[in-house]
Formats: sequence, structure tokens, C-alpha cells
Amino acid sequence: MSSNDKDSTFNTFKVAILLCLVCSLLVSATAIGLMEIQKTNVALDKKKNILTVAGYTPEEVKKMSKKDIEEIFKGENESIQILDIVVDLETGLEVSNDDLKEKTGFDSVVDFDQEKIVKQEGLGSEIEGGVNIGLRKRENYSHVYVVKDKKKDLITRYVFPVKGKGLWSTLMGYIAVDASFKQIEGLTFYSHKETPGLGGEVDNPKWKKLWEGRMLFSEDGQVANDYVVKGSPDESNRNAVAGLSGATITSKGVSNLVRYWMGEEGFGKFISEVQNN
Repeated sequence: MSSNDKDSTFNTFKVAILLCLVCSLLVSATAIGLMEIQKTNVALDKKKNILTVAGYTPEEVKKMSKKDIEEIFKGENESIQILDIVVDLETGLEVSNDDLKEKTGFDSVVDFDQEKIVKQEGLGSEIEGGVNIGLRKRENYSHVYVVKDKKKDLITRYVFPVKGKGLWSTLMGYIAVDASFKQIEGLTFYSHKETPGLGGEVDNPKWKKLWEGRMLFSEDGQVANDYVVKGSPDESNRNAVAGLSGATITSKGVSNLVRYWMGEEGFGKFISEVQNN
């Protein structure tokens, strides 16, 4: 082949196309690999947030290795276990592993992604009632995390996923309550885009600390009207915490999402089912 043939327009295009194909394959392979890493990191971050409301301090969680965290969720830790179950929000009943595939399409509790089922026919419901959390639909099935003291063989807390609109974003996090469902043990958010220094103060450890020991229900046994109030709550108000300064809409959003998810439209039926049994 002459040098003129090698430098022909056809060969130039052929080399360029082959190079593009090779680069595309490399980029695709890298993206897929990074996607799996990202998915693993997101799952680990959620578990860390669960641990911060399950009885561990943020400092203790930071010192934990990935292996330490996985042992707690797999029941291999000597002191504590966090059981991951899926609950039918319409009935309040736990969904067995045998029924999970038929009801949700997921093979196991570990794989179950409740955010993916909201828009699927029969797996999401319109949000109704008097509590506005800024979302149109909620999933019919949800994770619930049961915290167990293995040495005493006792359930100590329940951790519930919660979400609702703030000012700029959907706040997604976890709320923990004691085993008798009398008081809130902790509240944390793993995802939001609220304004730093204002609504972003939902991440402030001092503000999150205020939630510990707040009563879950009012004296009449119902969810409270407000869980976040402007200024400091009255001493007789055992449900509420002080709102975030300069972040009225975010504060109201947090108050509403706690009311919704702890009420009948959220995990209320599950709570009643556990209490009755």
C-alpha cells in the first residue's frame, strides 16, 4: 500500500471512527464502574445516618470502618443489630421476603428501593389529608429499621425514613423513636439543598440534639400540630423544638414531614400494629 493510500480521506475517517469507538467503550466502562462505586457509597452514607439516630454519636460513627457498619446491619455485632424490614403502609404489616417479589418486584429487602416504586401503578398513592409535605405521591411500601440490643434481647428504637419539601429541595432523612413510641430519639437528613447558614442548619448538630427526648404524640394521643415552632417553645410544649432562624419555610417543612410520616398516612398504621401486638 502506497503512502498516498495510507493518507487517504477514507483511511483518515476509518482511524478516527475506530478511535472514537475505543474511547466510547473506555468511557462507558468507567462510568459503569463509577456508578457502582457511587451506589455503594450512597448506601453506606444512609447507614451512617441511621446509626446517628440509632444511639451512636456522630463521632463514634466517623470512627467506624465499613466492615464495622456492615456487621451491625448483618447482625454480626455482639451488642447491637439493626434489622431492615419492609412495611406495607396501607396495612401497617411487615412484608415477608416471600411476598416482597410479588408485591414490589424486588427480590430482597436489601435490594428494595422505595424511591423507584412511587410512580409505578399500585405501588404509589396520592398524598391526601391536612398535612402538606410538598409531594404529590408517596410509596405504598417502605423500609423500617428495628434497632435491637442483642445482649438484652430487646428492641430499643425504630428508625423511619422521612421526606418532604423545604424551601429549595426535598429533605430526605430518618427519624428515630423509642420502642414504646413515646418520644423522638433523633432526626437527621442525608440529602437536601437548603441554603447554607439558614435552612441548611438542619444539619447543625446542636439543632438535631434538640429533637432528642421530644414527645412523639400530644396528650390526646395524636400527632402534634407543630413539631417546630417560631422562637423557643413553651416549657409545657413537650413536642416541639425551636425553629431555624431565618428559615421559616424550611422549619415548617420539617414540622410537616414529621407530622405526616408519624401520622396515619405514613407509619401510623405500623405503629398501631406494633402497639396492639
